[in-house]
Amino acid sequence: MGNSSSSGFQDGVMSKKDMERMQRRFSRLANGRQDRAEFAFQLYDKDGDGFVSPKELLAMLRKIMSHALSEKALEQIVAATVAEHDKDGDGLLSRSEFKNLLAASSEAQTSISVG
Repeated sequence: MGNSSSSGFQDGVMSKKDMERMQRRFSRLANGRQDRAEFAFQLYDKDGDGFVSPKELLAMLRKIMSHALSEKALEQIVAATVAEHDKDGDGLLSRSEFKNLLAASSEAQTSISVG
């Protein structure tokens, strides 16, 4: 069984802390106090420090794309993404940098599907 005192999945089980955090986020989203970009930012910002680190970005991409891409490919995507969208050069994605990343991604998808 999972260790409920740690953050993240242990043995495929979500910790109590993570479950409560997710419930708070879903509640705020459902109540309309939070837009989609903010919700996504909070999902990626696992440690809640107000930034998405390359480590946090890689962890999320592993969950989403682990069967489709190699670890090396995922690491390259993270490095390129941070290099392109980290405007202040601190090696992290701030809330505004992350939202700009999502906006750029959304615009790219729209141009691909329309064009």
